[in-house]
Amino acid sequence: MVHKISLSVFFVLSALLAACAPETAQPAPSETQSVETPLPESVPPTEAVPATEESSVSTLWVGYRDERYGIGLAFPCWWAFTPMPTEGYGGAMTLRSFDEEYFRAHSTKGNWNGDVPPEGVFAVDIGVFEGFDPALSIVDAWNTVTDPTMSVITAAEEQVIGQNTATAIQLQNVNNSSDPPFIMYLYRLAPDKILFVSPLFQDRLDANDIQGIMASLSLSRDVPIQVPTVAPHEPLIPAACAEN
Repeated sequence: MVHKISLSVFFVLSALLAACAPETAQPAPSETQSVETPLPESVPPTEAVPATEESSVSTLWVGYRDERYGIGLAFPCWWAFTPMPTEGYGGAMTLRSFDEEYFRAHSTKGNWNGDVPPEGVFAVDIGVFEGFDPALSIVDAWNTVTDPTMSVITAAEEQVIGQNTATAIQLQNVNNSSDPPFIMYLYRLAPDKILFVSPLFQDRLDANDIQGIMASLSLSRDVPIQVPTVAPHEPLIPAACAEN
């Protein structure tokens, strides 16, 4: 059985962790519509460091393997991280380049000062939905679990990211067409399971931090985590793990 669930559930979780993410549109079960704005091309992390520096850069990243689903990834070692629940029907993990103290120092009444997150602020939600009909396409399966009243999928395409192929979907708010599109990445974790990756600050998709996390992704215990060899943004919070 697949339970309908709104993506706002995950953004509420983000708020509890002091992440002030923009409100996100919800996809509706309708046919894909054409749009003038294409999905951004996904590229591997750029500006790779010379081989002599790879080992020192790699130590800035920490690997994590979820025991429940076998998902593996790497992220900068000082990021705030909340793992996937060990039980339940699906779930989500959250990654933030900042902590609650940093957010409080750079926000007013729950919003980033000036409504713009400081440089180096990144946030990613990664979660699993399960119980799909394996015969459904990944887009059709996604539409069965999300709120059909808030937005539409305006584009969808496959992209090779790291060692995996993702389906990048572009969501548009149907209640406010002036809202910019929101990009999410879907992976077929198993015939009846979908993994989603949702970078919350969409103007920062090409940052080494986001690209590095996505390129590191392992979808099963048999596949190694690809530890990035690019330097993430310098820490915004105390980071003893980054000290030489």
